[in-house]
Amino acid sequence: MQADNHDGWNRRRQASDTYLAQRRAIELGQAIYDARSAKGWSQRRLAEQAQVRQATISALETADVLYPTLETLDKLAAALDLDVNVSLTSRALSA
Repeated sequence: MQADNHDGWNRRRQASDTYLAQRRAIELGQAIYDARSAKGWSQRRLAEQAQVRQATISALETADVLYPTLETLDKLAAALDLDVNVSLTSRALSA
């Protein structure tokens, strides 16, 4: 019985972690899309300005990348005249 409880808890935690990662990816993708659109840029133009592949922009905007590198985010932010802001917060506070 105890193993079943732990297994159930572990499955719920993993599902929650996956959900949170996907939610962050969606929010990031929307932010990139919004900033790019505000400049009237295509994905190709942003890719050229940030010196990344257009496929990278597409993958980020569609949340196909759950864990982008800080290097990529820095390049995109610089091209879009934005700052990267990373913070660590308690999960209890963000729930």
